[in-house]
Amino acid sequence: MTGPERYSPYYAVTDVPIENSPDHNILANGSLHQIAIDFFGEYLGFEDRQTTLVGYRLPYRRLGRPIRKALVLGAGTGNDVAVLLAEGAAEVHAVEIDPVILSLGREVHPNLPYADPQVTVHQVDARSFLNETTEQFDLIVLDSMTRLSALSNVRLDNFVYTREALAAARDRLTPDGGMVMFFSVGDDYIFEHLTALLATTFGRMPVVHRAFYNMFNVIFVAGPAFENFAAPVDPDAWSVQEGALGGLPNDDWPYLYLPTPGVNSFYLSMIGILALLSVLAIFGTSRGMRTGLLRRSGVDVEMFLYGFAFLLIETKFVTAMNLLWGATWLTSAVVFGTILLTILVGTVLMELKPVPWTLAGVGLVMALLVTYAIPLEALLRTDPPTRLALSVLYVAAPVIFASLCFAARFKARPAADLAFGWNLLGAVVGGLTEFFSMALGFRAMTLVAIAAYLLAFLFASRTSDGASPQPLAAMPSP
Repeated sequence: MTGPERYSPYYAVTDVPIENSPDHNILANGSLHQIAIDFFGEYLGFEDRQTTLVGYRLPYRRLGRPIRKALVLGAGTGNDVAVLLAEGAAEVHAVEIDPVILSLGREVHPNLPYADPQVTVHQVDARSFLNETTEQFDLIVLDSMTRLSALSNVRLDNFVYTREALAAARDRLTPDGGMVMFFSVGDDYIFEHLTALLATTFGRMPVVHRAFYNMFNVIFVAGPAFENFAAPVDPDAWSVQEGALGGLPNDDWPYLYLPTPGVNSFYLSMIGILALLSVLAIFGTSRGMRTGLLRRSGVDVEMFLYGFAFLLIETKFVTAMNLLWGATWLTSAVVFGTILLTILVGTVLMELKPVPWTLAGVGLVMALLVTYAIPLEALLRTDPPTRLALSVLYVAAPVIFASLCFAARFKARPAADLAFGWNLLGAVVGGLTEFFSMALGFRAMTLVAIAAYLLAFLFASRTSDGASPQPLAAMPSP
């Protein structure tokens, strides 16, 4: 009903030509993502469109010097690239993660900016590009677009708007370089976050232009290139913001779109609904688990805790690798594949040459403490081959020990179906608990996982041989 769609790794993308206009609306999952605008033609269109054309050019008209080499992060279909070329940029590097959005820029953008020989296109995650590149730019442009829905606690651009990411962008600037950020701000706390990030990064308050330009309503400029702005034409529009600075999103708490650390009522209600549905589904279909719940000795707390803790560390590893290698589906697929393969290796190893679960437990806790202690910035500063080796070790060491512990304890269960049921329920709760990273940060989830594993070891040690409680064997199967 909505027209032809193309499926990228991130969205269902639809190109909707605007009637009687050269422009195109680009929809992502049915919502407006961006508008590919004709900046050079004679068509003026409605007043908001004319306003947009003016807004895109404002920061470059006030730069006061030629643009030598520019970098656009989140280039989309190419609006910023087209404007930079029109403003005389000698060289433009465009970074965009979505291959379908890029292809639409090449095919339907009225100005075909990606076909210009002065433009180099990089299909990669913006943060990953900043981590990898050694080039210097005299202008870096960030243009915020609509990203994933509000139901996702980590958006594609989360690790771009953090203290560490903007510091990486600053380090890629020439001595006289500057940064331009276009943003559509709907809440004051987002404005405060962005102001604080730029002020901390560049050592002085950014210059801010607040006005409605249809596709954005705030323009931030910062860096040496903009330190000697001429007197503003409109004092009420261009100003140096000296207001209160909000909290700083960082790689451990990358939530630009949350006012303060915490889980708001919307997420809490969703967590409660999903937890309730899961409990009803599991206990509604398993008579054995219902009976076990009524009998204290029939609840396999140890298997529950294994599932709970493992989902926490699995989420931590996916998030960490997205930061190190880019928030792409390929990264997630490789991480999940590595985790599953490591679990298989651990299970087979435990069958062929059993390792005492107590020894595996010590190794698991030590490995998790190491991953907690090592800051990800340390891995980011290494060269790609070294980072790859460290990334594999970072993920594989805790997972192999976790799989050894689980295999040893699961093998001792007299009722495997019930043990797996409690493990599955724990995994559901662990997955929902991950949302509390909004309050505590991602690193704290490692400590929660360690506490859960230690508690599981405590339950296992209640019997002299580490076997599961005997009443479980007498429980009826599902």
